[in-house]
Amino acid sequence: MKRLTIPAVLLSFAILLPLLGCGNDGETRTRDTSLKKEDALKPKDVSVAEVGKHDFDRSVRFTGTLQPENHAGLRALVEGTIDKFPVEIGDRVEKGQLLFEVRLVDYELRVRQARSAIRVAEATERTSQVSVEDAKREKLRMENLYKEGSATEQMQDRARTEYDRALALLEQAKATVVQARVGLDTARQALDDCTVEAPYSGFVTGKFIEQGEYVRRGEVIVEIMDLSSLEAEVALPERYFESVAPGAPVPIEVGSVAMQVEGEVVAVNPKIDPQTRTFLIKVRVDNQEGRLKAGLFCSGLLSLPAVQGGIAAPAAAVLNDEGRSYVWVVKAGTVKKRVIQIGANTEGFVEVTDGLEMGEKVVVEGSGGLMDNTPINVIRSP
Repeated sequence: MKRLTIPAVLLSFAILLPLLGCGNDGETRTRDTSLKKEDALKPKDVSVAEVGKHDFDRSVRFTGTLQPENHAGLRALVEGTIDKFPVEIGDRVEKGQLLFEVRLVDYELRVRQARSAIRVAEATERTSQVSVEDAKREKLRMENLYKEGSATEQMQDRARTEYDRALALLEQAKATVVQARVGLDTARQALDDCTVEAPYSGFVTGKFIEQGEYVRRGEVIVEIMDLSSLEAEVALPERYFESVAPGAPVPIEVGSVAMQVEGEVVAVNPKIDPQTRTFLIKVRVDNQEGRLKAGLFCSGLLSLPAVQGGIAAPAAAVLNDEGRSYVWVVKAGTVKKRVIQIGANTEGFVEVTDGLEMGEKVVVEGSGGLMDNTPINVIRSP
């Protein structure tokens, strides 16, 4: 009988050890899987509440920037050297007051040239008219002579051709007169455009060129603002669209100057932005006393018509996922995720404008880990 050596024994043990270990791991994994299934099937303890009715005093707070209702960057309408520029930043200007003026002499010369061009064109027109009359008489004379046999057909045709040419030259001369008159109108307009006046009363808030500089047509020269009335443009969620109308009063707070003023909704944009699901309104603030400045940050509270007996869910039941509001609705011992549309909220309740009906029950506590069709155990319900 052969005796086993020590290395042989060790080798056999090394082969059996992983096999024994694998068996234990498999049993452990089976047990863990069974436990997970048991946990998944075990009802979750939750508290629920019933969807009911509630009255809501609705309002929406917003922020914005006060900007003047009227503000403009006034441009040079003609090119040239700024000859007059009597205003400075901060100056108060009245409607019709001179803001700046491009040198006039060049454009006055253009007006004179245009008038001379008209006189030349009118003289040419008169000469052409005389030529037409002469050609007409010659044409009639040749036609009579041809009838009497004293002129050839070729002579008659030549007279008619000369008459037609004279008529064409007259039409051309008349067109030149019209063109010259348009040129005069254009020159006069350019001369008028050298002078730029304030379109309304306000303050100079920008001056981008100095007197004596050369400017191009269309270049912004000066900015003025009418600060007597300021506006804030505000984006509101689309759920308030049917509730906001022009004329609604809005208290406005201007934090930087610790001031509260009365505003008014003056415009509601009928278009809803499909990207942000918001719409724009304009809130106007009277500033005749000049206490407010353009660009101030403001906030306001817009009161909306109250909701009587609106569908209400407890605020604790409403959850949010990527901007969408939802609740867990109880259905036959399980739960279902339900996306809802919400409106106002007050005293721990949220107005539900779409997605829930009266009498349905929703989870208010224990929603962590819930999925569709998760079995539940109601531990508390009103």
